[in-house]
Amino acid sequence: MRFSRVTRLACACALVFSTLTPLRASGFSDATRVALMHEPLTDDQPEARVGLTTETATTQEAQAATPTTTTKKRSNLFVRIISAPFRGLAKLFGSSDKGDKTARAKAKQKKETQIAAAKQTPGGRPDAARVEPPPATASQPEALAEAAARSARAGEKVLSVPPTFAAPPSASTPADIPAPPPPSGAAKEFDYEPRPFTPFIEGVPGDPLSQGRALLANGYTNEAVAELSVAAVTGPDLVEANNLLGLAYDRRGQHKQAREFYERALSVEPRNAQVLNNLGHSLYLDDRYADALARLKDAARLAPADARVAGNLALVYGRLGKYDEAFKQFKRAGSEFYARTNTAVLLANAGRDRDAIKHYEAARKLDPAASDVLRQLITLYVRTGQRDKAEAAQRALDKTADKASAVS
Repeated sequence: MRFSRVTRLACACALVFSTLTPLRASGFSDATRVALMHEPLTDDQPEARVGLTTETATTQEAQAATPTTTTKKRSNLFVRIISAPFRGLAKLFGSSDKGDKTARAKAKQKKETQIAAAKQTPGGRPDAARVEPPPATASQPEALAEAAARSARAGEKVLSVPPTFAAPPSASTPADIPAPPPPSGAAKEFDYEPRPFTPFIEGVPGDPLSQGRALLANGYTNEAVAELSVAAVTGPDLVEANNLLGLAYDRRGQHKQAREFYERALSVEPRNAQVLNNLGHSLYLDDRYADALARLKDAARLAPADARVAGNLALVYGRLGKYDEAFKQFKRAGSEFYARTNTAVLLANAGRDRDAIKHYEAARKLDPAASDVLRQLITLYVRTGQRDKAEAAQRALDKTADKASAVS
């Protein structure tokens, strides 16, 4: 153990002596040695300044004073010479593990710092890698002149560089053309649906009741319903408005809705013969003949001379098979010719051809030139097998046609 310690101490002394001996033998003065010891070394010339002259060292010190390049500082020569034996002893006796661990820990910490900076910087690059743009100058020629002056003061060779300016934009590059403004007459969008077209009857007052009555008379049933619906609520004559609404719904085949409006009108005026007649006719159209007969009889008592009530009664009697009563009501509604022809129609529709022929023959006696009566008789004669009478009726029809053409 003692021998080992003595050996180590001897080796250390020998290393120190071998390091200091070349410096003494170089012939430098004490001032030069101190300057060399304190002069920093660069990476490009490690420890090569020992054999230089005093003038060369002075020139290199002047060049090092210029800020053209950045040198990496190291510890001075004297410290390196003194610490060299101890570093050698550390390597011999394995004491460098601690330094290696420290270096690895510092390298790891530096790497982690760079990774964290890269995560915080957009684009995945650390902040140190970003290149900041140079500060704006007043003008490029002035900046070049100032740089040339600094270079001349530092003893550098000035290069004549012509100033450069930003190139003008190419003529082929299209400029941003603003979108043209919308035309002033562009159609506007509406957030509601337009009302359906409703014809207006000229020469008639513009109130809903008058317009509804005129529209219904001219065949505009749906448009009349729209106008009359307003008049049935806000109009001055609710009876008339509801009565016309019932007529409109009867024309549309909606007899149940029509009866509702008739009942509303009768609730206001129960003894209105016109509303009772329309209600009876609506019941007749809905094949409710008994109810229709009751309403029409009430209307006939209130208005015995009303031809429309009598005609509707005749139709109901015909559906009920009471043709004599139908003939009487038709005759009360019009003339005997009118009653004969209409009763014949009811009988022919019911399949009673011979009874219908009797009424048509009676109507022919009243008006021998009636072409419609002759045509109906020809049809019924053929249907019942009376060929001779059919031919005679045909000859009479031809003569009537010849007379009519001669007169015209």
